[in-house]
Amino acid sequence: MLLIALVLNLISFPDSSLLVLSKEVTGFKYAKSVTVDGRGSIFVLDRETSEISKFDKDLNLLTKSGGIGWGQNQFVSPEYIDASSGLDILVSDYQNNRIQRLDLKLSFVSELNTEELTFPDEYKVRFPKATLVVNSKDIYVIDGNNPRVVIFKNGQTPVSVFGGFGSGDAELIEPHKILKNGDNLLFILDKGRNSIMKFDNFGNFRGKIEKDNIISISMYDNILYILLDEEVWLFNTISNQFDSVISIPHEINVKKITDFLVYNRNMYLLLTHKSLSSWKLEQ
Repeated sequence: MLLIALVLNLISFPDSSLLVLSKEVTGFKYAKSVTVDGRGSIFVLDRETSEISKFDKDLNLLTKSGGIGWGQNQFVSPEYIDASSGLDILVSDYQNNRIQRLDLKLSFVSELNTEELTFPDEYKVRFPKATLVVNSKDIYVIDGNNPRVVIFKNGQTPVSVFGGFGSGDAELIEPHKILKNGDNLLFILDKGRNSIMKFDNFGNFRGKIEKDNIISISMYDNILYILLDEEVWLFNTISNQFDSVISIPHEINVKKITDFLVYNRNMYLLLTHKSLSSWKLEQ
């Protein structure tokens, strides 16, 4: 297996594009994660209020759901929301040690809770950090307590673990976010390694992209968008090379960004604790 570390400093482009503000909405207490479903609806997870806000593509608020608690559709310090499957929504209910599955109307469907006494110890997840649906039904969960990824077949049955302690070059240190491309290659933002770790969907390590101060990542149409202090770098996950770079306007305080989402090739979403903003790409 060929392991390639791709270093951004070795690459330059003659021109770069610029992001221009389109709209901003405020009122969050501690917005932590943003996602989009297959219909184009946008969902923001507020860690402090444990609420999910649903917006249309123009950032008009459609509905809110959730709240602090231990029941269905209630959360305690949730960390991550993922609607990338297009069929439902997964919420990493951090302090409740579970993953809740909601439909696209934000109604409760089911939960994955590994704290049950009958659950095998080697697959228990405490403080789930992030999730991803692969092959339509399988759920990949980043374990916030024991840095690794646990795979649950059909969203319920644990089958394997990867990236855990003792995995050598593939060991995860501080994983934050997990994405996939159209070939089911996985890309995990590991801030402890200042890298994006690449795996296949079986958990085999395929290399890494190294760079200091990676703020966040997003995937759209097989392009991995890497948000840095002053730029967004576009990495083609099929050809395994960088395509271009986008400048970040000086008025954006990148250090305040908690999540980042590419809605389409011309629209980017930036999330801070207090606001969600949409930015148009201008050449």
